[in-house]
Amino acid sequence: VSRVAIITAKGSQGERDFRHKLYRKYLRDVRTFNVSLQGKGAAKEIIDKIHEVDKKDYDIICIIRGGGSKRDIEATFSDPDLVYTVSKAETPMLVGIGHKDDSPAVEKAADYVAITPTDAALKINQIRRETYLENRKKRRRHRTRQTEWTSKKQGCLNFVLLLLLFALVMYAYALISNMK
Repeated sequence: VSRVAIITAKGSQGERDFRHKLYRKYLRDVRTFNVSLQGKGAAKEIIDKIHEVDKKDYDIICIIRGGGSKRDIEATFSDPDLVYTVSKAETPMLVGIGHKDDSPAVEKAADYVAITPTDAALKINQIRRETYLENRKKRRRHRTRQTEWTSKKQGCLNFVLLLLLFALVMYAYALISNMK
């Protein structure tokens, strides 16, 4: 994960918390896309932003919102069209909305769920760490197979050289025997 899209409200505390905890080493692009997170039309605005960002080349899209009224959170983030859009996005979706007690329906549709924006950043750090370790294991397995193949190849070459040396010794012996 090196390109992260954040969908959140402009200047929100949730975004500040998220960015503060996000381990930035090797991240190429962390971009915020601002939307309304509550009120009439908020779900539609988020849906439109997901469609826009999903067409870009991001590794993960994070929808984050700090705490607030449970009613406001449910009204926006349990919207059936928003839930459907999150479930159908091509880019993996991570939602970090509210606090531990909040569980809007959009969480059921997301690929990853965090209980807060801070937890969302920590989840991305964890995903990146797991991906790094997995890739490292793959590289090691590849190197091991390469080394095994090189060893087998070297063993075959050594055998062929030994046979050639034996043939050369036998040829020399035959020449010496014919000279007598």
